[in-house]
Amino acid sequence: MPYEIKKVFASLPQVERGVSKIIGGDPKGNNFLYTNGKCVIIRNIDNPAIADIYTEHAHQVVVAKYAPSGFYIASGDVSGKLRIWDTTQKEHLLKYEYQPFAGRIKDLAWTEDSKRIAVVGEGREKFGAVFLWDSGSSVGEITGHNKVINSVDIKQTRPYRLATSSDDNCAAFFEGPPFKFKFTLSDHTRFVNCVRFSPDGNRFATASADGQIFVYDGKTGEKVCALGGGKAHDGGIYAISWSPDSSQLLSASGDKTAKIWDVGANSIVNTFNMGSNVLDQQLGCLWQKDHLLTISLSGYINYLDKNNPNNPLRVIKIVLMKDKKKCFAIDDLGYEPEAVAIHPSGGTAAVGGADGNVRLYSIQGTSLKSDDKSLEAKGPVTDLAYSHDGAFLAVCDANKVVTVFSVADGYAEHNVFYGHHAKVVCVAWSPDNEHFASGGMDMMVYVWTVSDPETRVKIPGKDGDADTKVTKVAGLDRDKTKTTKSKEEKRSRGRSKAQRNHYIDEDDSCMTITKQSNRMENKQQSNGVMKETKAINKKVNWSGSLIVASLTGAFGSSFLYGYNLSVVNAPAGYIKKFYNETWQRRYGFSVDESTLTLLWSVTVSIFAIGGLVGAIIVTPIVKFFGRKCTLLLNNVFAVAAALLMSLSLLAGSFEMLILGRIIMGVDAGISLSALPMYLSEISPKEIRGSLGQVTAIFICIGVFTGQVLGLPEIFGQESRWPYLFGAIIVPSLIQVVILPFLPESPRYLLLEKHNTSEAEKAFQRFLGKDDVSHEIEEVLAESRVQRNTKLVSILQLLRTRAVRWQVVTVVVTMGCYQLCGLNAIWYYTNNIFSEAGINHETIPYVTLSTGAVETLAAVFSGLVIERLGRRPLLIGGFGLMIVFFSVLTVSLTLQNTVHWLPYLSIFCILAIIASFCIGPGGIPFVLTGEFFQQSQRPAAFMIAGTVNWLSNFAVGLLFPFIQAGLQTYCFLVFAGICFAGATYLFFVLPETKNKTFHEISQAFAKRNKVTLEMQEMNHYPGERKSSAEQESDFTSSVDNGETKKGIV
Repeated sequence: MPYEIKKVFASLPQVERGVSKIIGGDPKGNNFLYTNGKCVIIRNIDNPAIADIYTEHAHQVVVAKYAPSGFYIASGDVSGKLRIWDTTQKEHLLKYEYQPFAGRIKDLAWTEDSKRIAVVGEGREKFGAVFLWDSGSSVGEITGHNKVINSVDIKQTRPYRLATSSDDNCAAFFEGPPFKFKFTLSDHTRFVNCVRFSPDGNRFATASADGQIFVYDGKTGEKVCALGGGKAHDGGIYAISWSPDSSQLLSASGDKTAKIWDVGANSIVNTFNMGSNVLDQQLGCLWQKDHLLTISLSGYINYLDKNNPNNPLRVIKIVLMKDKKKCFAIDDLGYEPEAVAIHPSGGTAAVGGADGNVRLYSIQGTSLKSDDKSLEAKGPVTDLAYSHDGAFLAVCDANKVVTVFSVADGYAEHNVFYGHHAKVVCVAWSPDNEHFASGGMDMMVYVWTVSDPETRVKIPGKDGDADTKVTKVAGLDRDKTKTTKSKEEKRSRGRSKAQRNHYIDEDDSCMTITKQSNRMENKQQSNGVMKETKAINKKVNWSGSLIVASLTGAFGSSFLYGYNLSVVNAPAGYIKKFYNETWQRRYGFSVDESTLTLLWSVTVSIFAIGGLVGAIIVTPIVKFFGRKCTLLLNNVFAVAAALLMSLSLLAGSFEMLILGRIIMGVDAGISLSALPMYLSEISPKEIRGSLGQVTAIFICIGVFTGQVLGLPEIFGQESRWPYLFGAIIVPSLIQVVILPFLPESPRYLLLEKHNTSEAEKAFQRFLGKDDVSHEIEEVLAESRVQRNTKLVSILQLLRTRAVRWQVVTVVVTMGCYQLCGLNAIWYYTNNIFSEAGINHETIPYVTLSTGAVETLAAVFSGLVIERLGRRPLLIGGFGLMIVFFSVLTVSLTLQNTVHWLPYLSIFCILAIIASFCIGPGGIPFVLTGEFFQQSQRPAAFMIAGTVNWLSNFAVGLLFPFIQAGLQTYCFLVFAGICFAGATYLFFVLPETKNKTFHEISQAFAKRNKVTLEMQEMNHYPGERKSSAEQESDFTSSVDNGETKKGIV
């Protein structure tokens, strides 16, 4: 059931006493904008009820201004980040982001061609910068001040001029571009708060805390006059704004007045007395067309009337009415109450406690009498509500669960509703009593059906704002739900618990969401009411570009990885002979057996060392070149390796073969990271899992192809074995020819390159449809959720107590993945079959069966993993391998006593391969992605990759010596490893199927010995502030429309 935002109720500006507040104007004259917290609010100037909100900043926004073209807005925050974003689309796509300096941006200005931006503020190294908007290249220097620069403006006609004002009591004049300091204007005696050029560029004015306004020539910077002759206002002046015709000037002052000046005549036209309260101080102003706006210290926006200065045309403010409700007082509860709900009959009160219980009381006048009955919730109660007919009681808790109790059945548990990823904080019923809504700290609102927990509507918060939490939901009518959101991190920890639970920040915004019901086959008409059943899965078409990209990408990447795992098996005898002949030709004697074994082991295992190198260097490569270009550039390694290995025999150098193997390993390490990344980013979410299996399936196909080409009839001959390595060039060339004609990852284009048009085209090609606005919005929402998240290092991850057992589990599963013995079987298949008594001529054909079994098992695993779960497949796979390794050991030991035992050995090898592929072969990589949040995932994959490739190297290097020392008992070592892994996973690993990251983390919380609060802090590391920061945020602003409630 889709939804749409019906209306946005904008908050008032966030203001601070003694600090000017900038109002930005739309060059087209339609809108004005200001900031509040981390939001930029855009409002229609004729009808301010029409509003939009931009929520992309990670820190408090100070200033926002339209580009003269009207197509973009630049906004700067307290961290020094400047974001330039689109105004023509509802998503407000980010165009560029810069950090001109580290510190608060206080003001900014555009040139009239919208190509240059000047930014000033409280930088640590410098107080200002001016640069090109599309490249960030400097076009001058802002110097001449020794304190914070408060304001900047640029002359909107050529030749360009730039002026600044500062806390050093001076203004500065610049010529350019490139802009260079010309001279200082020292007429003011106190802080200069604002400087503005007239629209025609002939003059500019400065306003100061000394109450004076000076007017200067716009081209030369020479002083023209002081408005009013002396003081223009009795108090400090915080803002000025020119009339559209450049003849008059509007000023806003701390003396609680605003004035219109006739600049040419140097006289007052109007004086607006805004009141006598301190909150009536005027901190900002804007003159746009016929509208004159000022902002009071109260945060109210005043529309001034030139014809009636004492009565504004309109005042935009928030008025909160206190409702009168009956209050009850109870002494000595014995528990901490958190929420209360009154039954519609008025006879029963339900009180939810922090201990996870709901107590029922009878209302007797103004007192409550305990009914000696309590209901058990799933965690500390955060809110509860009766349905309008009194039939149900919904209780939400801190453990992300909503429980509904049936009143008629003696408050028996009716249904339990799961879905939220963080604490559920509010719940409300619809008038039909069949649905209710819940809101949580995960920014989500869920609309539930009482009779069926599986039927639900999931509504994300406004534009996926990661810093906003749903704090209240209310049912308006059958089709509407209202939500209120607040900034969690701005709540003061110094307040009482009741105040923290009910405090709504001054920069709140609320939205009304209207659900739209599409006609679906699974809706049934009953008594005139349309009832939902479970949603029908949408059919997703596989576009031609998507299919070609996945096949081409996998063929030139994961295929080669699998191919190089098996390609060394068939020519092993010939390569060893080549090593011996080369050694004898160089040194005059044959190489001894131990040295030859070492050389062969290095040749095989050095592939893993190359893989480790590739896994380490892939991150900066994909970030700089992109996903597709990384795959293309990676073919350089493949071609170089192919040439070295295929020409080694001709050159008589076995070093070339070893060097080629390590280079091929680098190719594999890069491709096994870049390919899954590319495929996951180009595929629709509905088929992302299926498309991800392409990587594993092509690895198996590569293994099988290496076995086929190694047959004696093809390249498995002494004179042809170099062709086996030369064949590597073919997949690489095919990828190089086809992949350039396919688009880059649209997510990479949109989020990292900020190229909206190319990202849209890429989505259209991969998804096979023209309207991809939903997909673009979804990607941007994901980006917004993660924008505050800072990546953690490996050391930080290892020190994080809340994920300690997750890290250990990843190390164990990834180590067992390589050390369980399958790689030994792949690397030394021919030797194992030979030891099993298989005829030498038959071995290549028997080996083919291993590749076929692996491919079929991989396909089977992909089909059943979402049905059976990760845990049964993983533990069951290791368990089966233990059994078949044991049987294989017995059969190899006794193969000379019974003629059919060699065939049992073959069966055991095939069974071991199948057991591995249905579980341990792919699930460790899945678990690594599921265990960790976004900020921890790169470090987790680095740990997993390191363990993976080092274990791979160890097996390849040590197995020949283990086999030589233990003979037929060597596989008992691998059986022991499988047993240790299966035992660990049986006691430690929770099932992760259909579970969110937060639910998985909660399953590990007890073992990690962390509390629920610590677990939540681990979920949202970028959203926590220190107590000092929170107190500073609270006390530095004036509460506009703030509501505080207390529980009596």
